[in-house]
Amino acid sequence: MLKAQSVIQGTNWFPIGPADYQNGQTNDDSRVHASGRASVIAVNPANSNDVWLGTAGGGVWHSTNGGVNWLPMSDNEASLAIGSIALDGCSANGCAVIYLGTGENGIRRDTYYGMGLLIGSTSGGEFSTFGWNLMGADIFKYASITNVVLDPSTSGGSKGIYVSVSSGVTASATESTVTAPAPPQGYGIYKSSNLGSSWTHLTVPGSGTARSTDLVMDPQSNTTLYAGFLGKGIFKTTDGGTHWCPLNAGIALPPGCVAATGLPNPATTKFDSVRLAIRHPSAATPAVLYAVLGNCPDPIGNGPVFGGYCGSPLYQTTDGGVTWTQVNAAVPTGFSRYHQALTIDPSNAGTVYFGGLVINKSIDNGQTFNEMGANVHPDHHDLVFPDPSNLSRIYDRERRWFLVFQRRREYVVQREQRSADQRISVAFFLAVDGSNYRRHTGQRNRNVGGHPSLEPRR
Repeated sequence: MLKAQSVIQGTNWFPIGPADYQNGQTNDDSRVHASGRASVIAVNPANSNDVWLGTAGGGVWHSTNGGVNWLPMSDNEASLAIGSIALDGCSANGCAVIYLGTGENGIRRDTYYGMGLLIGSTSGGEFSTFGWNLMGADIFKYASITNVVLDPSTSGGSKGIYVSVSSGVTASATESTVTAPAPPQGYGIYKSSNLGSSWTHLTVPGSGTARSTDLVMDPQSNTTLYAGFLGKGIFKTTDGGTHWCPLNAGIALPPGCVAATGLPNPATTKFDSVRLAIRHPSAATPAVLYAVLGNCPDPIGNGPVFGGYCGSPLYQTTDGGVTWTQVNAAVPTGFSRYHQALTIDPSNAGTVYFGGLVINKSIDNGQTFNEMGANVHPDHHDLVFPDPSNLSRIYDRERRWFLVFQRRREYVVQREQRSADQRISVAFFLAVDGSNYRRHTGQRNRNVGGHPSLEPRR
């Protein structure tokens, strides 16, 4: 029989964090408040102030006022590492269903693996509550779901879902990279046609056992998707994933596929993580895509180059992937498996943004870039235009804050920091000094922080 529990006596309890830090690092001499790393932004298409934010180890957060205030929404779930978010059934009052791909959408020694797909919704009844269901845990445990893509033509229990699956990575005490076991059915693209109850591992000829680093759907065709595979390249399907065609040179073409041109042969040109962005506002014209094929000599940042960052080549297609052109040999510096922000301006296919160590903008189809927003913390993971009627407004998720940029001139922006009540710090160690009962934590890219510990009353 269990012994009855009693209230702990003789100890005073008080909050010691996590909390935001002052004087956080930026790319110039200025200093800002700092919080923990986040990875992805999703905005309600019917209400630009309704924002969902995924973090590295703090779960998902929700704001209904454009990022001024936030609430944690998944503190009790199986994984707090969020790599992707998709919203469904949205109106001005909110979104009916939230999909979270757990596991960070990066591959580095301080990123975190996941435990499956979380699907959140609000229950009915007089006293409604918001809750989550974990799907695919037996298939995706320890992996990272880098993208969740929804089939807009489906709904309810027959909702179509695509996910791209990569490896879960973390670090040992020696800072060496530790890769979690591969999913039972391997990495790649998975599809569900019943709201995540069961999954099919799609066959993508030429991708081998490679990890899938990106997945986008053509806005004009729910059966056309483009997938990026680490070290293999870009693949395209036009029938909802039944058949795939490689777009890089040197990969054997399955029956029915036509060779694309312009992308490198992975057997002779080394690259790793593939990032994609697509713009296709009208079926009357072909889709425009940009792709970054990361080629850092040390893509996870262990050295020998300090920090491991580099410039990676940028490719563009204006005919839906038939022909590609390398428009830039080395976009501004970033970690090729860590920085994920690649975004096309909704109003102009020739304007593209890349978030590496800093935010960079090109107005000439990616041929040249100019830095914008230097007075923010380094490392940018997502960049979103939340309001089609106000394209001067940009949501940015850099490593420490959710930021709102108001574009004043071509490369001049006004920055608003809107995450003061987010408490998401990445701590690497915890120790208590027995002589003075102070608790010390080491946090990423910041100094060691000391806090009064819980001193027993004597």
